[in-house]
Amino acid sequence: MAEFDGGCACGKVRYRLISAPMIVHCCHCTSCRTETGSAFAINAMIETDRVTLTAGVPEAVLTPSESGKGQTILRCQVCRVALWSHYAGSGRAIAFVRVGTLDDAAAWPPDVHIFACSKLPWVALPEGAKAFDVYYDRRNLAGERDRAARRGKGGGSGSELAPKSASMVRAEFGRSVLDFIRGEGINESRKAARAGTWLRVLCYGGVSSNGTAMRLRIDATLDYGFAAPADVLLAIEAIDGMADQRIVEDLLTVSGVGPMMPIPGEESLGRRTWMQANGAFLATYSATVEVNRGPAQLAGLSAAPRAALPGLVVPYLWPSRYCEADRFEAFVRREFGHRQGGDKVIAMAEWIGAHVDYIAGTSDATTTAADTFVQRQGVCRDFAHLLTAFARAAGIPARAVSAYALDLDPPDFHAVVEVWLDGGWHLVDATGLAPTEGLVRIQVGRDATDISFMTIFGAAQLNRQMVAVSRID
Repeated sequence: MAEFDGGCACGKVRYRLISAPMIVHCCHCTSCRTETGSAFAINAMIETDRVTLTAGVPEAVLTPSESGKGQTILRCQVCRVALWSHYAGSGRAIAFVRVGTLDDAAAWPPDVHIFACSKLPWVALPEGAKAFDVYYDRRNLAGERDRAARRGKGGGSGSELAPKSASMVRAEFGRSVLDFIRGEGINESRKAARAGTWLRVLCYGGVSSNGTAMRLRIDATLDYGFAAPADVLLAIEAIDGMADQRIVEDLLTVSGVGPMMPIPGEESLGRRTWMQANGAFLATYSATVEVNRGPAQLAGLSAAPRAALPGLVVPYLWPSRYCEADRFEAFVRREFGHRQGGDKVIAMAEWIGAHVDYIAGTSDATTTAADTFVQRQGVCRDFAHLLTAFARAAGIPARAVSAYALDLDPPDFHAVVEVWLDGGWHLVDATGLAPTEGLVRIQVGRDATDISFMTIFGAAQLNRQMVAVSRID
């Protein structure tokens, strides 16, 4: 497999692309001009799990973008050179690598020019260059591929697609995207190098969208009182840009605070906001979110060997503050050792449901998975912590997820788990109180430390808290 190296100006950060980029954009938007100090930015799109660090660690910096949703730029902490970005539309799944930081930048000229409507007048595009006033529609293109397959390419007369391997589907979709962008004259070697990647762009690194789309209305209100100034990290906005959930519209309003500073969530998924509160504090969040996810189907899914896990997934094997996975290894081996992969996770969730009682008010901010295991009672975060610890003890990566949940009674912020099986994240609700097809992720992370909807560095009085989720389509 071809590999391509790059790095920052000072050499402290070096990276490697373990496959060719999918496509190269030349962006002429005003934001890119401001950020680069040049007439445009040239970005190579590639799956994030195909970008590996070989030296140093870049810093994530949240900055504005033309869409208004912001982007996370990964910069060297010494020379401050931008290496790649993550945009809200694709989430953490896709990296937009700055072509100029590749050692062989000349090998990757632009395939397409975007935001050409704001191109500087003295920039001349090459004859025949593909250009779009704003952006091209990847999802419409995917629909064209599916419709073409149903018209007979699969060889059948029914409405279902003929069975194909994942690699075949990715290759066909990759070629169709590049044909759309560059036409039949595309360089064949570059087309072949990039084939097989675009379907995973739409599936967010393995999070599949295989259900029936529905729209959910979310409303949340947090009413608190602060007797003294306190820093607050608020995380109640839904994650956007995932294949199985996308924000149609949303609005966060906070009163009684100083300036607000948004920062990326863990893995650059979602957004958290710093603020300082004093006196009356009122935060309201409303959103319409489209969810496209079927019921959880874990049976038969395989667990990857540890050495085959993507770099971003490996940390979810480790014990954490609330999930002491190392303390459960003997129990998990004895209780679930005869099962594999998704079947093992199902058995773990069923064990928790049978042995732990859901009782409000029986745990607090210090309660860990080990405490819940002993006490055999808790709330959603305790169930999530225990399942996360069990899975990690079995060598299955697991991360905690805060979520809005349809049909949760009584309505509240909810905590569930995602496990890494068959090359992707899969949602599991250990409480069994909410269908996974009606969950809207807010944050992901190691445990409650990372996914708390409101972290207060000080003291506050809760006056009122309300969460409502309803289906509107």
